[in-house]
Amino acid sequence: MTAISDLLNKTLKILFVVFAFSLIAFNLLNKSEQHYVLLAQSFMHGKLYFVNLPESLSDTMKFQDKYYWPNPPFPAVLVMPFVLLFSYFGLTFYQGYMSLVLIAGTIVVLYKLLKDICYKDDIYFWIYGFTFSTAFIGVATRPWSWFFAHVVSVFLIFLAYLLFKRGISLIYIGIIFGLIALTRFTAGLGIVFYILTLIVDSKLEKKLLMGMLSNLLKLLIPFFIILGMLFLYNFARYGTWKEIGYSKNNLLSVHVPDREYGVFSFKHLPGNLYYLFLSFPKPVLIEGTHVFKFPYILADPWGNSIFLTSPFFLLLFTYSYKKRSSLILLFSALFISIPILLYFGIGYRQFGYKYSLDFLPYLFILLVSEYSSKNKQLSLKMKSLIILTSLVNYYLMTSGA
Repeated sequence: MTAISDLLNKTLKILFVVFAFSLIAFNLLNKSEQHYVLLAQSFMHGKLYFVNLPESLSDTMKFQDKYYWPNPPFPAVLVMPFVLLFSYFGLTFYQGYMSLVLIAGTIVVLYKLLKDICYKDDIYFWIYGFTFSTAFIGVATRPWSWFFAHVVSVFLIFLAYLLFKRGISLIYIGIIFGLIALTRFTAGLGIVFYILTLIVDSKLEKKLLMGMLSNLLKLLIPFFIILGMLFLYNFARYGTWKEIGYSKNNLLSVHVPDREYGVFSFKHLPGNLYYLFLSFPKPVLIEGTHVFKFPYILADPWGNSIFLTSPFFLLLFTYSYKKRSSLILLFSALFISIPILLYFGIGYRQFGYKYSLDFLPYLFILLVSEYSSKNKQLSLKMKSLIILTSLVNYYLMTSGA
């Protein structure tokens, strides 16, 4: 058993290095779909529309003969100082550069976070598991604008949780979640975790209730102030705070029929549930036959089941959730998933179900917490599953590239 464990540990180290270098290469070489960099350049010129048009106008919104990026603007603000600095030297800053910094930051934050949750010798397996054995690998290796926003929000979600557990003032948590909402609006709904935690942890005593109200104000005031900036931003662009841009933006032809059923609708629920839970790779066949040819199977570009990209999440169905913190984590993930599952844009050219990354960090923390409370350390089966899953993910992700 010890020999097998040592072999798995060595395998993990080798794969971590190999995948890390591969991830670096993907981010440094991929220079397409740089909408946030272009938007940062526009901000530097005092404009809210694209001064320099992106190579792809997909998802942009044309309004009064100007093209806008409907997604929230924080990732553009984040890269703007670097875009400006590089421009002084006649160089171009790309999203992949910042993506690498944020991925490294996510790994550091996860390390500090997991030290308080799991057996210390398992930390690197869990970090590896989230990085390469979930849908995160799909956005971490392709710094396109849609994916870059997920890298930003995942980092901020884990950072907020770490700071909360370290007792940092709730004002900072509110600020971070305001920035998350300015990156991925649905990810910003994760603030419900902190609201519920504050409410549940308080008691019916008057003094404690006053303390809870004070804490809620510290959390929510900065959050809503920053969120208000998003509505001001939309008003400055479109002349109305009601318009975000998703109802009239340019779409790939494959998305247009779906939006005709509504931007948000229960009619989109079955499709989203399918790609979240049931979608698996498709066979690659010689035309007119059932004979497989290389690469034999391909990931579905519309999305793949969370149980394919991260089969260890099946364990979440086996726990009883007696801890209040676990129930709040579970509820928060479900709450965030509601608008995602009702949204017409399932996603495309993605690996895994990328929208799940708005709630996946909560499920990951829940899984590590519940698993660690019932097991002293990761079993050999669990370690093997994490490694095998990463290999399958990598194969599927690269075979269709």
